[in-house]
Amino acid sequence: MKKVFTQTIATEIGGVCGPIERVNVPQQSNQGDCGMFVLKYIELLSAEILLDTCTSHNMPFFRLKLAAEILRGDAYMT
Repeated sequence: MKKVFTQTIATEIGGVCGPIERVNVPQQSNQGDCGMFVLKYIELLSAEILLDTCTSHNMPFFRLKLAAEILRGDAYMT
């Protein structure tokens, strides 16, 4: 199944996909932070920053930071 999934992804992005690795990442401790965790993982992975900085303890800060970025207009890359 892993091979089929990898081939499907490679087809979708129009190239060859490297091996897919399962990694341990911090988990949310409530039912409301799922979206923030996903956004932070995308941000941290794209910046090659370790995911262990993304914890439920830090979520209030991350929510405020995202709100400020949206209000300032710098949450979107042009």
